[in-house]
Amino acid sequence: ILRFFRSYKHDVERTVERMRDMLDWRWKQGTDQIRELVVKHWQDDFWQMRCIPRRDFFRKMYLIEPNYAVDSNGDLVSVECTGRIDIRAFMHGVTEHEVIRFWCFLMEWNMIKLAQLTRTHGRLARMVQIKDMDGLSLWQSTCKVGMQRFGKINWMLHLVYPETLSRLVVTNVPGVFGAIWNL
Repeated sequence: ILRFFRSYKHDVERTVERMRDMLDWRWKQGTDQIRELVVKHWQDDFWQMRCIPRRDFFRKMYLIEPNYAVDSNGDLVSVECTGRIDIRAFMHGVTEHEVIRFWCFLMEWNMIKLAQLTRTHGRLARMVQIKDMDGLSLWQSTCKVGMQRFGKINWMLHLVYPETLSRLVVTNVPGVFGAIWNL
């Protein structure tokens, strides 16, 4: 609740409205059942959880390490090699439902991990995400299906998991990044 309250600038009405939206979305997506699976099959290393549908495919195609480290503030650090993702092959091999479901597994794992870190460090733990753009090209960003799906994921993250991101660090930014950002 604190994450929602902070995210909506302590506006109680808006917080309640967004929490209703979040609960409705979770019910429609079956996210509570996903959380139960994550708890039942918990591994400190996200990729070791066998309950993740199409885990091997996502591990190969989506280059992310969600539990890279914990920083000095007690925040979870994840690394994503965004620039090296073959977005067209990735999107060709997976449905929108599978992508959303994967992200639900990932975020439920993150939320449990953040709760553990919050208890350990005595403060609301958040995430530091490092995005390595090495290899990013204009060709990748013109994948309409990929951009639409990642737009939906971004929407989901803001609706269902507010106030989880502490910092975003973007590294190895190519010169073409400005053009891609404006698409």
